[in-house]
Amino acid sequence: MTKQALLATILFSAEQPYFVYSSVATNNTDASIAVRDVIATYKLQMPELKGGKLTKSNRGKDAARFILNKFAKDTSTIFADKSYAVACKFFEYVFEPVLSSHSTWFYNINFHRFISNSLYVHYLAKDQMARQLLIDFEDSMRRKDFSKIEQIYHLTSSNNKASPFMRDITTFCVCHKDRIRDELDTLWSIDHLGGWSLELSMTSLHSLLGGWSGRFDSMEVACDDSKPLSTQINMLDSMIGRDDRITIEMAGRKQVVVYNLTAPVRLVSSKDNPAIQIADVFASSIAYALKHQEEDFSKDVLRICEESIDENSVYPGAEHADLFSESGYINGNLLQLLIRRTLRGEDLFEGIPAFINQAKRAYPNWVCTMRR
Repeated sequence: MTKQALLATILFSAEQPYFVYSSVATNNTDASIAVRDVIATYKLQMPELKGGKLTKSNRGKDAARFILNKFAKDTSTIFADKSYAVACKFFEYVFEPVLSSHSTWFYNINFHRFISNSLYVHYLAKDQMARQLLIDFEDSMRRKDFSKIEQIYHLTSSNNKASPFMRDITTFCVCHKDRIRDELDTLWSIDHLGGWSLELSMTSLHSLLGGWSGRFDSMEVACDDSKPLSTQINMLDSMIGRDDRITIEMAGRKQVVVYNLTAPVRLVSSKDNPAIQIADVFASSIAYALKHQEEDFSKDVLRICEESIDENSVYPGAEHADLFSESGYINGNLLQLLIRRTLRGEDLFEGIPAFINQAKRAYPNWVCTMRR
């Protein structure tokens, strides 16, 4: 297991816009032979394979292609658009604490995707308030300081050009700030979690292992050593010796949450573990390909690796923010309802399933009216 572009705290980065975490099902003996062969065949001047270096030259890219083709059927990769990931984390830490008692209702209609994608669309459109909100949110999480989240409302209260969506978002933040702060204070008080609340390595590893559990009854796992993993990896000890594979379904997607490890996950050096080097070639090549999609090398990489991309990869889908789609119509109305009830001090959840069903029935007539 290896990741490309460590996402310790700062997610916004034009230089490296994607987080990529790759895994390979192999052993160091087979990996060592492949590494030795590719270094000799392509006359690489390096003692070990470094994916980032391979993508900087044509010879290196040819070597990367060799590795990709050889191991493609034995790899799995998860990636995230970093900027969009911040918008997703915003929902997770701002909306989720308030809605948690009935979160299934909201996830099953993709309310989380509506909020995160709408915020991301505003960000892409260079909406200054959306950009400032995400930057302040990220800074607050990194510093474990709630004050900037408390100040979010001022982004729109003093700006009469704020979009209705941004006003709704900031209103929700301010009105529920006590509940949000309580949740964050609890998170920040946990040493091995608080400092890495925006980091994606652990959740990526968990998702990949869940995927691999469909192929292997038990797994022995080694990962490239990193600070985020070293502080959290013990969380996976609960998976050791499990004989029950548990899967949950949410928003139409299945996620394995319990799988079987034969031993604690080992954190190792890539220098002494050729299998880690193989995974690094995949991670670096895919990160490069996502950023430079017009290049022939990138097209080759994405074609070769297409089947091995984990379905839990985090990337935007503008259709979720389309207010003229059924999903956008329902979730847009649901957000308005939550804001009205928030401002009136009413129960947020009373009759929500009925409201959703009514919105579904009303949508066909509404969309016909809008098209006239």
